[in-house]
Amino acid sequence: MRPLIDGIVDALVERHRASGRVDLNDLAEVIGSRAVDYEEVDHLVGRLEALGLRVGDPPTSRDVAGMRAILQAAHRLRGALGRNPTVAEIAVESGSPEHAVRRALEAAGRVVGGAPPPGDRR
Repeated sequence: MRPLIDGIVDALVERHRASGRVDLNDLAEVIGSRAVDYEEVDHLVGRLEALGLRVGDPPTSRDVAGMRAILQAAHRLRGALGRNPTVAEIAVESGSPEHAVRRALEAAGRVVGGAPPPGDRR
């Protein structure tokens, strides 16, 4: 495999060693605009799993608790600042890495965005 793949694996392992879980959005974020083909992505996932990381699995109760803490920090900051806080501000407030903050905000957006509007009785 190309050295590029080694760099991607190293970055993901460093980011996710503590949590043991790699979200697919994190995989895409680290790959970025670099040209990676399907076989290389499959190889990446295999290497990450061989190193003991869960890739693309649903969040555990521990993951959910971490997301909840991040969202609570965001809510506190919004009240204190009078505006939406930045990812960096939420990361500092929650003690979480920025990639974890982005994933929590994405998950919250999917939940909120997927809910019917108030009063909708579908």
